[in-house]
Amino acid sequence: MGPYIDNKKIGVKGLGYCLPGAPLSNDAIINLLCDSDSRTSKRRLQIIAKRLGIESRHHMRNWVDSHETAIPGYTNPDISSYAIKMALREMAIDELDYLIGHTTSPQTLN
Repeated sequence: MGPYIDNKKIGVKGLGYCLPGAPLSNDAIINLLCDSDSRTSKRRLQIIAKRLGIESRHHMRNWVDSHETAIPGYTNPDISSYAIKMALREMAIDELDYLIGHTTSPQTLN
């Protein structure tokens, strides 16, 4: 039996995204990490940050609390909802066959 081939065209009808909060510079993140954990070497983190080539990051973590919690309104379900709503504004709902989502952060923050 041969492979199944469907001749339907596929395409992207809408695109949405959400970046939680304002971007934090590497230096700001390194200072927060070093303040919360005295075992963390500031110099070592600076070397890693430079090698990665990333200058800033968006975080959904509330850095004020001693344990990891999400910033209100920026849990994974929240930011997913914002991104989906943005994508759906670009298309008619009857055009939707599949909805594909992705995140780079697991929903582990309480």
